[in-house]
Amino acid sequence: FENNQNLTKLKFQDIIRQIYQKTSRDVLDFYLIIYNAEVNIISFDYITGFRFKTKGMDIFKIEKYLNDNFFDLYIKAKKKYIGQLKDDYFSSLINTKNKPLDNLLYRFRSQIFDYVYRANYNSLNVNCLFDIYMTSLARKLKDFYDPENSESRLKKNITLMIESFYELNKYFGGDFMETIDRIKQEKKVRDAESFAYFAGQCVYYLLSQSESSAKTHAMVEPFINIRNLQVFRLKLEELFKAYKHKISLNNRCFNSIFSDIWAFLATNSQVQFSDNMKAFFYAGYFNTNENIFYEKKEDKGE
Repeated sequence: FENNQNLTKLKFQDIIRQIYQKTSRDVLDFYLIIYNAEVNIISFDYITGFRFKTKGMDIFKIEKYLNDNFFDLYIKAKKKYIGQLKDDYFSSLINTKNKPLDNLLYRFRSQIFDYVYRANYNSLNVNCLFDIYMTSLARKLKDFYDPENSESRLKKNITLMIESFYELNKYFGGDFMETIDRIKQEKKVRDAESFAYFAGQCVYYLLSQSESSAKTHAMVEPFINIRNLQVFRLKLEELFKAYKHKISLNNRCFNSIFSDIWAFLATNSQVQFSDNMKAFFYAGYFNTNENIFYEKKEDKGE
């Protein structure tokens, strides 16, 4: 400290950032001492090859994405979502009062800590991220059943998680976002990914036709438990029969996409509704700002 300023205890992230800003060193070696609230040492490591930025992204931004959008929980007393990961890296007993989240923390907290703080860049990969994402999505979809949850708040939270998944998937070498862009540009069902994406958009469009004041996104949660496309077809047929009277016969966009979806289901009825398909399905469902069925009427031919 300078000029008789008070000594400030810096966080680990602040120290690393200051070193990077002042020296521009890409790779650091240092001792990492981890202690608990009672100042008992939990771990003492010598870290080599630590990178503040990897693949162009701030290493602590990766942790923030995961903490804030995947390992988060709505705290009613504080009226906001709060990440639980950072506080439970070394907890002997995790108790967030949400069992699925507790299990997810037990499974991945060590791998995430090692990746972010111990420079073990093999501890996380695109497959781990996908597992975290799908488990978190299943957990959050169930929250729609809680009448005390705000529909709009929860939908926004899930949308933020999906957007974070796009960024992290790209960081870890995946092509999820590029595939979504390709599907939106082609506007055709050409493969399993485009089928799932447009099926998600179709389900949202059908459910939005409901005039019930009690309609909720909870109606889409059961799709995550569907195992094969034969069951998916029955569920989609049920929705179509419930709301087909609300759809214009001249809606060319719906007629074309729904026909493609139905044709894909007819030829792939024995195919598993995989987690990969489910990821694209919910990406389409929650992308309400770009739902293909809400394009301008002149584009639909109505």
